Amino acid sequence: MNSIHSLTPRQIVEELDKYIIGQKDAKRNVAIALRNRIERVMINACAGFSAFLLDEEGVTSIEYALIGSLIAVVIVLSVAGLGGQVCERFRSVATVLGVGNVPACF
Repeated sequence: MNSIHSLTPRQIVEELDKYIIGQKDAKRNVAIALRNRIERVMINACAGFSAFLLDEEGVTSIEYALIGSLIAVVIVLSVAGLGGQVCERFRSVATVLGVGNVPACF
């Protein structure tokens, strides 16, 4: 059997003939309706996909996500760098003040 997208109404009727005896007009009407429905679904799917590709708002939201991710990376790196400097500063102050048993920096 061919792909459902490439079936003609005649091929659909031939397939229905394997399971349904008689009802020639009904099978023909069902085959035509099914073929028309398949074509509409395919046209709508293609149109929807094209609209998605051409949609500028989708691109904008992706750009916002990338910008947000980059900002988060910068914040994490900055906090990690400053955290080490702050810890070292407190250790040096504790050493000058003579405080013993100062924990190591992370």
